Amino acid sequence: MKEIQYLDILLFGILKKEAGFKSYLVRKQKEAEMKNFVSEVEFFENCNETVSLLENRIESQFLKKRYQLYQTIELQKSNKKPFEKELELANNLSKDHFNINLTTITNGKYKEELWLSQINLIKNCIVEINNQNFIITSEIKNLDIDNYLDFIFSQKEISRETKKKAVVKLIEESKEEKTIANYRIWFDYVFNQHNYWKEITQDERKLFGELRAKSFEEMNALFLNTIKGSPKPRAVLKKEFEAAIIDRLSKEPFQKTTSDFMGGLLTKDLNILAAVIGKLDFIKSFQLPKAEKYPEKWYALLYWFELKVTGEEPPMGDEGTFIKSKILLIGSKKCNSTGLSFYNSFINIDINNNKNLIRDFGNDWKEVVIKLSNHNTEIIKYLENNY
Repeated sequence: MKEIQYLDILLFGILKKEAGFKSYLVRKQKEAEMKNFVSEVEFFENCNETVSLLENRIESQFLKKRYQLYQTIELQKSNKKPFEKELELANNLSKDHFNINLTTITNGKYKEELWLSQINLIKNCIVEINNQNFIITSEIKNLDIDNYLDFIFSQKEISRETKKKAVVKLIEESKEEKTIANYRIWFDYVFNQHNYWKEITQDERKLFGELRAKSFEEMNALFLNTIKGSPKPRAVLKKEFEAAIIDRLSKEPFQKTTSDFMGGLLTKDLNILAAVIGKLDFIKSFQLPKAEKYPEKWYALLYWFELKVTGEEPPMGDEGTFIKSKILLIGSKKCNSTGLSFYNSFINIDINNNKNLIRDFGNDWKEVVIKLSNHNTEIIKYLENNY
């Protein structure tokens, strides 16, 4: 399978088909998808990386010229000579004044010059295409969020030495002259612009969980306000609200983060990722099985934790025993059943005296309790602090 030459695709399009560049690029993406099995996200990410390298060449020329002008100014000053002309040039210097001689980077295939305005046109077209084409399908509801987060939180920070080696390698691969100016540009790219992943601290993980829960709660509150007084069936309202959330995730500021998430890539902003996943948590809550499909013991356990969080006592008689009728009523409301299994489960829960009893619920008991509580932040905090 022939490797895709992204530089050639972009240059041919902008030089030969500039008027219809956007349509041309869409066709090329579809070809790459059919012939090379390259996803839309991957295709445009590679295009953006190629554009960044072209921008760096313009940036390199700009910085070099500005440096030379300031050097000349200092020299003129030291010799007590006029420097106003050079200073005016430096102040008015713009990246728009520079271009890339394509002969040098295409081995003579293209002999034209590429200007910053053309590079910006490429960038703008890619943004427009992404905005038009970025559609989140229902498949996003089936993505394994927890496994994805386990991967994200397990990533280690890349060392400074590794980054330095990357600078040297990039200069060699780009076949650029090993000048101080070029080195500075690549150094800035690797250390700052490229934004290598940073190892997550425990505090950041805790904050992430809080932001995720907050995002969920915001959606829940908005949904409850939306359905209040509406004559539409609840099932219809759920579908409409879900579509609205998905549409929101396909736009800025969530688009890039959602795209990274769907592609299993490292995201750059944990705060936005938390907001995205909180919204997905809410969509997924619509998929939970009906209450009667969960064993009553889970709702009994949830009720037990609800009491712990609020500091309330379960219904007790004067003799210190549970009031069966009231527990059954609670179970009936929570489980849509007679509540008898709920009652039997509840009276056997005594995790304060024997935490090992929780093992009867399996290793994922926390996740189930949190889901059934609709990601109640107080319950999440209680579980984190006590279990």
